[in-house]
Amino acid sequence: SAGAGTGAAMTASQVAETVRVAYDPAAATLLDRARAQQARQAGAAHQRPAPLVSWQDAGPVAQVEAWDHLRHDSGASITWQMVDVPHGAVQSRILEQLLEADEHLARKRVTLIYRPHDPASAARVADADVRTAVGRASLRKGESRAGESLALAWARQSAAEQATGAGLIRFSMLVTATVLDPAGDPTRLAHAAEVIDQLGPACQLRLRRCYFAQAAAFTAALGVGVVLPTHVAVPEVIRDYL
Repeated sequence: SAGAGTGAAMTASQVAETVRVAYDPAAATLLDRARAQQARQAGAAHQRPAPLVSWQDAGPVAQVEAWDHLRHDSGASITWQMVDVPHGAVQSRILEQLLEADEHLARKRVTLIYRPHDPASAARVADADVRTAVGRASLRKGESRAGESLALAWARQSAAEQATGAGLIRFSMLVTATVLDPAGDPTRLAHAAEVIDQLGPACQLRLRRCYFAQAAAFTAALGVGVVLPTHVAVPEVIRDYL
């Protein structure tokens, strides 16, 4: 209904292939050829094609995590996390530039992460957001900024919707850029970083590179069940107040 077309759940073999290609982007062409040949043979024999990649073979043969990037099989990747959301009105095409393919990148993955608040904490969070917005709007003497007034209106609207039964969620975003054969051309990684660093502000997002957490962030962005908050050493009670 949003104009993105009809979505369908991926099969287990498709998930395995997606993970394999993420870690080994050079395998994408080989898998496409094998899938086309397999489809022709299966169609002639009226049989269902067998999976090309098993889950045991989906991961990388090897990977090396550096301070600011991850080297894996035939490629290297940099992952960013969203640290600030757009402060103005969010239009339907705000992420269009970030989602578009780039000819200089082998792969670009934008992962939206949603985590709902439980009903008990949702009301507390909504009320706290209203108090924070009121405090920021009242700090300035005289006329407040337009952004502060808008944030206060949004906070009050969210609190009203939550009070009438709506859910409240936390959300974030991970952006991964992958290049092929970084050893053959060291400038590819630098160019990939420059591309994403420019696209973030263009989409009114503030992105920050996941320094020394590239392996974990890369895996979490694949959407295969790696939930980062469950691996954090800081207790959730403390994280809620950070």
